[in-house]
Parts: sequence; C-alpha cells; structure tokens
Amino acid sequence: MACNFRAAMHRHLIPLVPALALALAWPMLGDFDPPPTGIALVGATASDPVRFLAFWLAPALPALGAPTAEDLRFKQAYTAAKAGGKAPAPKGLGEHLLFPYLQYESLRQRLASLPVAEVEGFLTANKGTYLEARLLDAWLRQLGRLSQWALYDRFYRPSTDADLACISLLAQWKLGKLTTMTRAARLLWLTSRPQSGACDPVFDALRETGLLDQPLILERFWLAVRDNRAQFAAHLLHAYAGGDAAFKQRVDALARRQIGRAHV
Repeated sequence: MACNFRAAMHRHLIPLVPALALALAWPMLGDFDPPPTGIALVGATASDPVRFLAFWLAPALPALGAPTAEDLRFKQAYTAAKAGGKAPAPKGLGEHLLFPYLQYESLRQRLASLPVAEVEGFLTANKGTYLEARLLDAWLRQLGRLSQWALYDRFYRPSTDADLACISLLAQWKLGKLTTMTRAARLLWLTSRPQSGACDPVFDALRETGLLDQPLILERFWLAVRDNRAQFAAHLLHAYAGGDAAFKQRVDALARRQIGRAHV
C-alpha cells in the first residue's frame, strides 16, 4: 500500500513542481495578458497542462520566500523593457524561467528597427507558443506600416485576421505576385459586410487592372442586398462602378426588378 501511495505521489504531484515554480514567478510580469485556451505558454505544447495550471494558479498563490537575486535582475530588466527600453534582453538571465517573456518585450519595443534575425530566431525557438503568436502579429503589423513587402510576404502565415490577410495581398501585389484573383482575394472580397480598411488599397488595385471585374462586383452587391445592407450595396456601386454608367444602369434595373418580385 505504501509503495502504491508513493507511486501515486510521484505520478500526480511531482509533475506539478514546474507549474508551481512558474506560478510563483508569474507576478513579475505584471499585466501580461493571459493566453487564450489552446495556446501554449513558454516552452510548452498547446496541450501542456502543467504550464496552463501554472498560469491560472499564479494570481492565487502567496509569495513564498524572498525573491532571488536573479529574480530581482529579471524584474528590473522586464520593467525597463515594458517602459520602452531599447536594449536587447540581457543574456545573463537566459536561465530564468520567464526569460522568453523578457525577450518578447525587448523585441516588441525594437520592431521598428527591423531586427530580422532576432525576430526569426525568437519565432523559431518559441514555435507553437502564445509568445510566438503575439510577436508574429506585432511584427507583421510593423512590417506593413513600414511597407516592408518582401519581409511581410516571407513571414506571413494564413490568418483569419482580415487586416493581416489584406496586407498580405497588398504585399503580393507590390511584389508582382498577385496576377490573378486568388482564392484568398475572392474570400476577402465576397462578403456582405464592409471589409477591413486594410483591404481598400488592394481592392482598388485589383479593380484598376480588371482582376476585380463586373461579375464579382455584382456578386458582392447582391450579397449586401440579400442581407439588407442597402447603404453598403450603394457604396459598392459608387466605389467600384462609379465611372461605368452602363453597368450602374444595369444593376439599378436588376435591383428594381428584384424589389418588385419581393413585393408580389
């Protein structure tokens, strides 16, 4: 019986030691946002329960014992980075449990200087973690603001974020890679709702070159009409068919016919 008890202790409690250590250290990160469910923390896979437990336990655990000298150095460096410090993360803290968070904050503050190798190294080292997702999002937005199209195209991964997806299309356009109305472009275009403002430049470019043609404009117009977004439907005609009087007349006639059928 005693052997079974000891075995159970090792099986269920020993794995929690890293979680408790991380939980005790977590308050040093201040207001760092919690990761969404299913996203991994530092050095963990998305399904790692130990680090998720550590995260959720941290706010409830009292401070046990005095912080170490390394903890104090970490907190000082992390506070400086959060305040906008531009210095790279001190390598002397590389063994600290929360060092990747210090790296993330240090890099985030320096993205405008395009530390490409450092960003790439961090994303590779933290692949599949919450920190990787956060830094990649910030990095792509910075590259878009700086019109760094080649770098954007290199680092972009398919995303449900319309801003990032549209900037990706714009990067491809600027690089001469967007020569057809791709599936990604069609998905972003064919919606009954106004799309992200980041899409407007690439939609305008596609229209000017004829890739965004009348059938596609008409298809989106009818999506808006179907969903009772008359004002947006009118905007589509004005924005994308403003100089084509014959096309506008054709659409107006179709719209009147459709409205007449609806009242029969």
